[in-house]
Amino acid sequence: MPSNANGAQAPVLDLTTCSKAAFDEYVVRLTQEREERKAAGTLPPNPFAAGDGWYDINAEKAHDALLLSSGNRPITFATVKGYDEDMANGDWMPTAEAIGFTGDELDNGHHRLLAACLGGRTFRSYVITSTPPIEHRFAYYDQGKKRTLADSLHIGGWNGTGKVMAAVISELAMRYEAGRLGVGKQPRFRKPNPRQALLFMDAHPDFQNSARYVMTNYPDAIAVVQSKPAAVFFGHLVLKHYDQAVLENFFRPLASGANLAEDSVILALRNRLLLDEAPGQTTPARTRLALLIKGFKMHLAGDSMPRSRGRIQPFTVPDVGQPFPRIEPENTAGPTQ
Repeated sequence: MPSNANGAQAPVLDLTTCSKAAFDEYVVRLTQEREERKAAGTLPPNPFAAGDGWYDINAEKAHDALLLSSGNRPITFATVKGYDEDMANGDWMPTAEAIGFTGDELDNGHHRLLAACLGGRTFRSYVITSTPPIEHRFAYYDQGKKRTLADSLHIGGWNGTGKVMAAVISELAMRYEAGRLGVGKQPRFRKPNPRQALLFMDAHPDFQNSARYVMTNYPDAIAVVQSKPAAVFFGHLVLKHYDQAVLENFFRPLASGANLAEDSVILALRNRLLLDEAPGQTTPARTRLALLIKGFKMHLAGDSMPRSRGRIQPFTVPDVGQPFPRIEPENTAGPTQ
């Protein structure tokens, strides 16, 4: 492993910019090196021969450990990239998820070790080398229930609304804040992990109250929107920048559709949200959110739906070449998008 001028190990690949093809090529080369050295009897000694315990695992130790692999499921590029990013940002924490060996054969931890090996990182982890030999032992790994983002919110104390808030955070909120939400095509953005979801909740203490308020008071409006995450996040944005009365004056007529003028923006929005879709075609939550925001901004501006040849134009939102519409604080809202 080469080192840089500061003595730290230089990365083999820049995982933030390299292609999947380059990554896959390295994994193939590493597998070939392992097989060649195994045949020649030149595999390295176990870098954790001191036994079970906590280790600071640098790129060299990670590389040698990977050469001792007993086999693994297919490596996922996105997972390795995510681990590399966490390690680079100082966001990697030592937990009870150990690197696992059976004797001198690596069984568990390939993705973490690849992130350190390729990125020149050092991370701290508990290593277990005393696992007893078990026939077909890989069949017993990762058989438990995986913790989802919603599970993490539930454990963190956000009960009841956890599943909805998890969907909002994963699909909409973090992308919206980062300016990486698209009406149609989605800009590239790393999917939030459970830890990032908890940090988002910590940074937005009003979010759960908004979610509960919208779900309790506006079930009929949510039914019209046909996406609970879109309706809840929209409600949160309105309550964040305006107040309950403003949300009430928008959501109530949207829910009922009663006593609305023919050219009412809210009526046109309602018709669009309730538009029958072809089988297999579902308007995604982000598009429904964009429709809500555009309609809300037109409603606040006192706009009416435009006509063409005497007919009301359908309610649409551009999905190409336009930024995602945003709700701005009262008295600072920009032009309708």
